[in-house]
Amino acid sequence: GYLMTVEPAVAAGQDIDAVPGYIWTAMLILDAAGPICSYAGLGAATFLVGAGGGANRRTGEPARRDRRYDPLRGARLHGAPEGCHRWIIADIDFDPRPVHKPHYYYDLTDEGIRALEGARASGAPWPAAVDAAASALRGMALPDLLEGACGFAGPLRDLGKMRGELGSLVGAWRDLEEGAQTTRLGTADQALVDLGPPSKWRDTDDGPGSTFDHLLYLMRVIRSAHKVACEAEPSTSAEDVVLRALIGALQDMCRRHGGAVAAAASLASGSGSVGDTGRADDMLRRAPYEDVTPALISDLYYCLAEYCKSRRLAVDPCSLPFCEQLTVEEKAAAAAALQGSSPFHSVMG
Repeated sequence: GYLMTVEPAVAAGQDIDAVPGYIWTAMLILDAAGPICSYAGLGAATFLVGAGGGANRRTGEPARRDRRYDPLRGARLHGAPEGCHRWIIADIDFDPRPVHKPHYYYDLTDEGIRALEGARASGAPWPAAVDAAASALRGMALPDLLEGACGFAGPLRDLGKMRGELGSLVGAWRDLEEGAQTTRLGTADQALVDLGPPSKWRDTDDGPGSTFDHLLYLMRVIRSAHKVACEAEPSTSAEDVVLRALIGALQDMCRRHGGAVAAAASLASGSGSVGDTGRADDMLRRAPYEDVTPALISDLYYCLAEYCKSRRLAVDPCSLPFCEQLTVEEKAAAAAALQGSSPFHSVMG
């Protein structure tokens, strides 16, 4: 994991008006809603407060009710200016865990709670509308936050089209495993197809390597998302919008990460070994703060699984016993990876 604290702009005892408005907004949200275990979820809460409370009035900007919620954009916390190191905790786990578990944790520290109380006692430096909008989040769970924010998402893709695209990708992997001809897909998905089947990674001299690990990770996420998308039948417009927003964002992130994996695979292949542990691995084993893509992918899937569970739309495939989650070929490939020091081994557990 990677533990960081968000830093208020001024030290304790100095002018609280110097603290950026978005820091107070995040603190008000966490004070009302409690800990939030999702990057997309905190972004949803921040969006709702901004849309409903005029969070930008302090800087002279009107509230933009035409804004669109993007699950890939969280709150403005990680770029906060330097200061006290002690008001808001942002605990980010970059090491892959099972994709249906949280990777992000946001909460107020004890000193953050006292700072908020002190600011209120001395005259709150934020608009009353922001306080009211944040207070309205009290008692809202992650699925409620997502449903509220995704109502402002857009433009959204057709759910049936996304089901078909995910299914075509899963089918292409299956055809490769069986030695059958595959139909070429769109450029973004074809990069993922060209990485399979997993069996081609099994017999390399240097072991599975990072590219193998990332491929198994992406296959796991995409297969699971496809099953959820096919099972879920939204009965309300709110459910339909959340599914389309989350699955679309998840699909985009998997494609983006697949491009990076494909680039690393191409580099490794050009150097004579698909399992090369040199520059190709370096591309995928960067410092945690340089590449949060896998954590963001897992966060989106976690949001999707939690929402479907809450609304009883679908069963999360990742919650099933391991023996029910993978094909025979994938189990063999995963077993080979688990014998090594794969950074993604916990994803397969």
